[in-house]
Amino acid sequence: MKLYYAPGACSIGIHVLLEEIGKPYQTEQVNLRDGAQFKPPFTGVNAKAKVPTLERDDGSILTEFPVIARWLARQNPQANLIPKDEEADTRAMEYIVGTIHSQDLRGFFAPIGSLRPNPITRQ
Repeated sequence: MKLYYAPGACSIGIHVLLEEIGKPYQTEQVNLRDGAQFKPPFTGVNAKAKVPTLERDDGSILTEFPVIARWLARQNPQANLIPKDEEADTRAMEYIVGTIHSQDLRGFFAPIGSLRPNPITRQ
C-alpha cells in the first residue's frame, strides 16, 4: 500500500491507522503549499486533488478519510479498530466522521478546552 499524505492534513489519521495495523506500506508526501495536489503526477493518482489517498496493493485507489479508514479496519479485523456489532460500528463511524475527521488536527494546536466535548465520554 502507498499513502499519499500532507503534514497538517487529516491524512495523519490514516497514517496512524496504518501504523496500528502493522502491515508494510509506503508514503509519499504531497506538498499542498506548492499546489502539488493540482499537478501531475498526483492528479493522475487522484483527480479530486486531495489527501489522503491510498493506493492499495492491487493498484486501485481509495480516497476520502472515512472510506479509507473503514476499508483498513475491515481488511484488518485482528487490529480491532472498529466494533463488530453493526449498530456500534455505525455509531463509531458517526463519531469519526462528525467529530474526529471534521476537526482534523485542531486538537493538536488548539488551546485546551476550546474544542467541542466528546459526546461519548462527555470530556
